[in-house]
Amino acid sequence: MTRKKIMLIDDSPSMLDVLSTLLSLEGFEVSQHPLSGDLLEPIRQQQPDALLLDVHLKSPEGREIDGLELLKQLRADPRLAHIKVVLSSGLDYRREGDAQGADAFVHKPYMPDTLIQTLKQVLAP
Repeated sequence: MTRKKIMLIDDSPSMLDVLSTLLSLEGFEVSQHPLSGDLLEPIRQQQPDALLLDVHLKSPEGREIDGLELLKQLRADPRLAHIKVVLSSGLDYRREGDAQGADAFVHKPYMPDTLIQTLKQVLAP
């Protein structure tokens, strides 16, 4: 069975470490987005099965990144529109995420079982 590829898009190094470990132990192949340059290019190159995308991000240079805008750009790109997207935030952006084409929404702080179940549901055939 091929492992599903998950790309994490979050600006918290500690969160990325925890999520990488958790999802790897669950059998996912995990990568982390660098949050620099052309934000869609790493996604084009890696072609993950799903993204776990934080709504509010800052690049390493301190540039504000709107996760909802990134989702909108992703859905507009025919090479990327098929990728499943799970939005995450401490605030409820479910309605905004639905409007931009998110496949699911999870609240921070994450409950590990809920996060894993959500990813498995959006990746189910």
